[in-house]
Amino acid sequence: MSPAAEKLVKRLVVLATVAGLGSALAFLLVACGGTKAAQPPRTGWQKLPASPIAARGLNGVVSAWTGKELVVLAVRPGPDGTFIGSTNVAAAYNPGAGTWRRLAPGPKMQNYCRRGVASTDGKVVLWGCSEASLDPQANAWRMLPKAPTGEGLLAWTGKELIGWGGGCCGDAWDGGSAYDPAA
Repeated sequence: MSPAAEKLVKRLVVLATVAGLGSALAFLLVACGGTKAAQPPRTGWQKLPASPIAARGLNGVVSAWTGKELVVLAVRPGPDGTFIGSTNVAAAYNPGAGTWRRLAPGPKMQNYCRRGVASTDGKVVLWGCSEASLDPQANAWRMLPKAPTGEGLLAWTGKELIGWGGGCCGDAWDGGSAYDPAA
């Protein structure tokens, strides 16, 4: 090999090595997520994205965890600021996706009662002046039978919904009701 050809081959070997290292480096950068430093795991509280329902002015805000989503239910007061002409609003937050979605607003019901809410097998039960159940996956509501006592607090035992207490307009009740959705 002539000295000129040998010099050219050496340059090509160096160039190929550099190009090869560059390609390997580029591959590693892509495989490892780029040139940014790894993000440390999140700790503490994190701000959620904005909800599709504006919280200002809402009444009776309650929430329940379905196992997949946080369902938020509330009442938007009527034009005069009272329950007269009020409307129900609902939304669900999916923490896995980090997104909200608007839900069907719920059936027309009296909105002046204190409301309790609980999740039963992925469904959300609203307990107040009337009782209703929301299936968040189907985005559909259905009315439930009227409870002997209503309003107040609601809890799911794994078999029954237990509601206790409540009141309206300065009254306080100390009665309770139980409901078995399977019955």
